[in-house]
Amino acid sequence: MLFALVMNNFFASYGQVTNRMNYQAVARNSSGNILSNQLISIRFTVEDGSGGSPLYVETHSTTTNQYGLYSLSIGSGTPVSGTFSAIV
Repeated sequence: MLFALVMNNFFASYGQVTNRMNYQAVARNSSGNILSNQLISIRFTVEDGSGGSPLYVETHSTTTNQYGLYSLSIGSGTPVSGTFSAIV
């Protein structure tokens, strides 16, 4: 009985949706040079269609690695306008 209860809780939690979207990129300056080990600020905007009005805007601050790589989770930044859960 205990095994069935544990397995039921496992499968119920396994299918939960997270309101996040992973994003990874390499930061470069205007000359195309990699920004390694730099503190950067990123702003994500989700628009209503191409060039439409912003539905959601958030900002992040993060540090790149030696290759200029950074990874963020859209939906976990500092909201500027809108609600991420409303667009997912």
